Amino acid sequence: MQTQNPAEFPANTLINQRYLITRTIGRGGMGAVYEAVDQRLGATVALKQMTVTGANVATAFEREARILASLRHPALPKVSDFFADAQGQFLVMEYIPGNDLGHLLTKRGQPFPVEEVVRWADQCLAVLEYLHSQNPPIIHRDIKPQNLKLTPAGEIVLLDFGLAKGYANVQSPNTASIFAYTPNYAPLEQVQGSGTGPLSDLYALAATIYHLLAGAPPPDVLQRLGATASGQPDPLQMLSLVNPQVPQPLAAWVAHGMQLDQRNRPPSAAAMRRDLTQIMRAGPVANVGPTVVQPRGYDPTVVQASPAAPPPLPRAAPPPPPPAFALPLDASAPVKRRGCSVLPIIVGLVVLLAAGGGVFWFVTRDGGPGTAPTSVAVGATRTPRPSATPTDDRAPTAGAVQAGATSSPTGPSSGASGTTGTTPSGIQYGPVEQLFPYDIMASDAAPDGIDAAGNPISYSPWNVVDGYADTAWRVPGDGIGQGLQLELGAPMLISEVQVIPGYAKVDPTDGTNRFWQNRRVVTVSLEFSDGSSIAATFADDPSLQSIRLPKPVLSSYVRLVILETTAVPPEGGRDFTPISEIVIMGQMPLP
Repeated sequence: MQTQNPAEFPANTLINQRYLITRTIGRGGMGAVYEAVDQRLGATVALKQMTVTGANVATAFEREARILASLRHPALPKVSDFFADAQGQFLVMEYIPGNDLGHLLTKRGQPFPVEEVVRWADQCLAVLEYLHSQNPPIIHRDIKPQNLKLTPAGEIVLLDFGLAKGYANVQSPNTASIFAYTPNYAPLEQVQGSGTGPLSDLYALAATIYHLLAGAPPPDVLQRLGATASGQPDPLQMLSLVNPQVPQPLAAWVAHGMQLDQRNRPPSAAAMRRDLTQIMRAGPVANVGPTVVQPRGYDPTVVQASPAAPPPLPRAAPPPPPPAFALPLDASAPVKRRGCSVLPIIVGLVVLLAAGGGVFWFVTRDGGPGTAPTSVAVGATRTPRPSATPTDDRAPTAGAVQAGATSSPTGPSSGASGTTGTTPSGIQYGPVEQLFPYDIMASDAAPDGIDAAGNPISYSPWNVVDGYADTAWRVPGDGIGQGLQLELGAPMLISEVQVIPGYAKVDPTDGTNRFWQNRRVVTVSLEFSDGSSIAATFADDPSLQSIRLPKPVLSSYVRLVILETTAVPPEGGRDFTPISEIVIMGQMPLP
């Protein structure tokens, strides 16, 4: 593959005896874009010249131009013609007036309003959903602020699309795009040349949204990978800390899209758009007051403590204490994420088991601000189902629970969701709200697979915060000593953690609950960055169960370690340990 560097066409140059150049819009190492007038139709067009040459380039360009010409979407410029001559390959597209977001951001000199960016993100995801649903899927591969044009009507149009970027079935892991990526927005798989797909576009869009809301581009993936590989924190800062106007749920949504491992990103543009819609429905898009993303697909009651002890559960025999868990106590120590071996450590834990179901016993160190008492028993209360539930527009896959039973995490036990507080250090914290992690690490995870209906299944750690009870993180066997670490990005005042201690999926064909077909979690330890730890024993119930801390703990993460599980159920039970959902309630530091 070679690149020519012909002279720039001056104004009034006639190309292909039809297109009269008006001006140069842009120029790069692999081509140029001109504004021109179609002399036959009198329409203003964008004439894109590609100067890359080489074997099969012309054939691939023509094939792709035909595919692009068949696309019809309001956020895509229409392709009307293509041709080639001695000066290169040319693509004729609809001219879109307006400025690109990169230019507007530079001119503005500060981040865009959150409400505007959310609306643009929704439009971008809509067009990506359309492109990725084509057969074969069409991948943009270079989404960035400069390729998003804002029309005079306030609509987003995706540009620089069609300059031979390739599409899914002609891009193999050994075939790179003939157009270069932009480092700050390119995902790891694109930089490494290991093959791109729909999830690559999701990373690029999330990185673009980050730039628009932060006012500066995010660090590129090589910077991030180098830092995490050397045991340093990921240089990608939580967006809500960079720009206090960004609510934490939105910041977590962006971080989810920017996961280095594409398996940990949203599974599709449609899913990412639904998650964004859910955040928008939860309340005003502004960082004021509680913002709760509502779990869907189950009855989120906290089990009422029973005065009578339930029948004893068949439990897996615990290993000799202390259990090993492969996540470091020191958050700055080297950590490898899913798919990598991790450095095991020994975590000493004391487990006090409650005599009655639904009662949680806490054990923690004495002393220090924010630490809980040494031993406290806390009963749980039942939360009634809301009278009106939001609509879940997710298209359920075969075998998934139909939406309808939709509810929110239980509110804070203190009842002070609208109050603020100050720590002894003088830092002020906002009201109690749901806290969203910007990263999740796991000691292990079951490999992705295919269910009986032929649908892909993921057991990613991110499933525990996706708001769906019919998805789960899971590990093989009894899971004892395994766990998750939910990184919050900065110290937060944590007052409550809610957990579904199993796989709460309801089979839509026969109505059976998969919860009792697998192992269930009986006891966990919650560990915090201040050194405190809390043990909790759950009821054997597929509900969101609340672990309420007697006193808020100041921590930058919540680490959950499995200490005890039930035995494998008889008669066809499956030997794995899942957790469907984890909800963290607490207070964020005020700017």
